[in-house]
Amino acid sequence: MSDSAADSVFRILLVEDAPDQSLLLSAVLQRLGPFDVTLVQDGVQALELARGGDFDLVLTDLNLPGMDGAELTRTLKGEFPELPVLAATGYTDPAYADAAYRAGVDALMTKPVDPEDPEARLRELLPRWRTHDGPPAVVAVGAGPGEIELGCGASLAAHHAAGHHVVLVVPQPDSDDERAIERLEK
Repeated sequence: MSDSAADSVFRILLVEDAPDQSLLLSAVLQRLGPFDVTLVQDGVQALELARGGDFDLVLTDLNLPGMDGAELTRTLKGEFPELPVLAATGYTDPAYADAAYRAGVDALMTKPVDPEDPEARLRELLPRWRTHDGPPAVVAVGAGPGEIELGCGASLAAHHAAGHHVVLVVPQPDSDDERAIERLEK
């Protein structure tokens, strides 16, 4: 498994031969977080990449050309026992799910995949991601431009130097505000 907790990007090998499902799962993963997704369409290619790559998780269809997802899982678990495998299948028969778990799958999703389901499964299978919310953020709110920098600029600079996200929130006057100020000054 990769040491990507340090660099905040988790590498996922997505094994899916159906174009619509691969697009959906890729989009869901990209929306969810710091994932670098590598897509392949068959089990043989996935095994080659897993052996040469450093992935944090494999998300695989079970019905694949070449080597099916169950065989891929058995092989991966034999070589990389700590590598989490999340499977997706369109079959709803409990015997099919049981066979997938016996092959070594850590979690199973049913297709069509509910876009909320991958997040729960990923949080379960990637504990480092579950606790990862990115670097700490500091939000400073001021009444006008320059006020924040004058009041706590050194502290904000120290946070920024420590790798924290620093967000300055300063309301910008719109034309109605400027007209109201002009009327008050008269």
